[in-house]
Amino acid sequence: MDKRSVQVGGHMFSNQKLFNRTMVENSPLSLEGDRTYDMLTNHVRYYRPEMELVVPNAKYFTVLRDPVRQFESSFGYFGWEEKMEGSSDPLGTFTENLSTHFEQADLPYWWQMKNGQIYDLGLDHSYHDNETAVTQKITEIERELDFVLITEYFDESLVILKQILCWELHYMLYIPNGIRSQKYVYKIKDRSRANIIKWNKADMMLYRHFNRTLWQRIESYGSNFEYDLNEFRRQRQIVTNQCLDGTMSPVRGTPRWSRVNLKRGAPSICYELWKGDATYTKILRERQNKGGIKTDINGRQIKY
Repeated sequence: MDKRSVQVGGHMFSNQKLFNRTMVENSPLSLEGDRTYDMLTNHVRYYRPEMELVVPNAKYFTVLRDPVRQFESSFGYFGWEEKMEGSSDPLGTFTENLSTHFEQADLPYWWQMKNGQIYDLGLDHSYHDNETAVTQKITEIERELDFVLITEYFDESLVILKQILCWELHYMLYIPNGIRSQKYVYKIKDRSRANIIKWNKADMMLYRHFNRTLWQRIESYGSNFEYDLNEFRRQRQIVTNQCLDGTMSPVRGTPRWSRVNLKRGAPSICYELWKGDATYTKILRERQNKGGIKTDINGRQIKY
């Protein structure tokens, strides 16, 4: 097992183990009375029974990406290309021997190499070539999750999510975070694409199914969808103009990805949107460990 498969005190619970309540700091097993958490947003493999013990009566969402693009992203981000040193087409060479690379299990995050998305949603690799098992898993996901977002239609997905949560559009605003450096972006040739699609058949089935459900949701949203989508993008453009200076900088210690730079003197909301999941996890954990005060809907101060 890669030593990075489990993180203690980080923003990921585990990359390989299904979620278990004991992974959570101060889980319900150690909390007083019937206290539980309100949200679970960290990286984790989906396992509904244990999640419900930590965040009961929750709505469940996930996001999927085109498996071909996801594979290329993993190839560049996890450093798999280092094994193809000297090749003029590292991604193409790598995809000619996918089963060998997977079976050797000697690359960082090797388990993401085959159907990484349905794996994260709880289906072990031993079932990935069983079309019946994959179909059953997709049916289970559709039954259990309230909505599946699609990366390639992220703004459209967020408008639907806004409706489900009964939120306002400005609650959905975001700034791109963690953009891969161009040095580690690889051209996907036709043969490589074909090899990736064949190898990641389960993820392709998963993605195509929920891509269809997204457009069904859009159709049932009503006549206001285009208006809301355009208004959301208008608000996003305002945030971009207010917050970003148009340049990017490499992330210290992580040359494979970069971050957008904020304008000097940008409004405070820009800094909140700019913070990543690891930063927010650290902030919330510090508050949890030190204790703090917040006000409930009735104006009473409560400790958290």
